[in-house]
Amino acid sequence: MTETAIDAGWRRDLLVALGDPLGEGAWSLRVQYRPLIRFIWLGTLIMALGGLVALSDPRYRQDRARRAVPDRAPRTVEVG
Repeated sequence: MTETAIDAGWRRDLLVALGDPLGEGAWSLRVQYRPLIRFIWLGTLIMALGGLVALSDPRYRQDRARRAVPDRAPRTVEVG
């Protein structure tokens, strides 16, 4: 059985896993240091916020509204 612990912070995450006994009082131990993990999540939030700002741009809504209304002027076609 493995016991784990995570110490999370803004600048780093520290993960410690205590594994199975190896015999004669020895245990397997794994320590992982992961710097700046929180900035990955912060970057995704900034990208999502940028997408929402882009969706709220009125220029896109005007363009969509212009395309939705058909042009009612008669069209002439030359044959010949």
